[in-house]
Amino acid sequence: MQWVENMLKLVDRCKTNFDALCTKLQENMQKYFDDHPDFTGYEVCFKAAPIKSVASAASKVNTEYHGDCRQLKDVVRGTLVIKSKEIDKSTIGAAYGMLEALVGSADELREFKAHFTRFSDRYQKPMGPSKCRDWLFLLKMGDFICELQVNFQKAIEVKQGGQHHIYEKERMGGRKLLEAARSNDENMVRILLSTDIKSEQLVGARDCHGFTPLHYAARHGSASVVGYLLEGGADVTALDSEGHPALYHAVMMEHVEVSKMLLDKMLTVEADWRKAA
Repeated sequence: MQWVENMLKLVDRCKTNFDALCTKLQENMQKYFDDHPDFTGYEVCFKAAPIKSVASAASKVNTEYHGDCRQLKDVVRGTLVIKSKEIDKSTIGAAYGMLEALVGSADELREFKAHFTRFSDRYQKPMGPSKCRDWLFLLKMGDFICELQVNFQKAIEVKQGGQHHIYEKERMGGRKLLEAARSNDENMVRILLSTDIKSEQLVGARDCHGFTPLHYAARHGSASVVGYLLEGGADVTALDSEGHPALYHAVMMEHVEVSKMLLDKMLTVEADWRKAA
């Protein structure tokens, strides 16, 4: 937590520069549309976002980056919003032309000593079960990686609707369960599994090393947390990024009771597979 707090103390100047750069990029995007008579009725605006809170940043660092706050990429973020009458092939085609102009804003990027490091086209590869779409840029400014999204106003309104809200709720719940299991917080694990969030979405959450909540509970040797997770539908056969199930971690940490619980569950799963075969 202290590392995250120290990092966030240094971020104010970066945000000021990021917002100023994005305002100039927004002006370039608007000029692109204004200079093309076929693209009338387009308006571009920049929507700044607040700096990520310490609690939110720490949660993400702990569960997704194993404590390495240098990997945090969205402390400073914002969205360039395209307002148009409809979203169809012609408007999306216009947007791709505008994106080329955006990436080509060399003078503005040079002024703020910034450069793009990554581009994700989530119109080609939609994100999550709700199939949310946007264009995502990562922008290096000084010591920080900033996140810049580009999207249509109408798409943002759809994204803020019910289906995406459910997805975000499940995603954040999964992150909280990972954090609770990682810190061996039995009460929080029990509370989260008793919410209206689908338990399979919670227990199936993974961090950047492929650990599920069950992997963490196995490492801690917490029989009660392991029991809650198994009752919630945790997959005892799930492997981390090195190919190890939760049982491996329990055995390596010499947690006899938990090892027996996980082995018994694996044998039950194997028996069920044989019956179904």
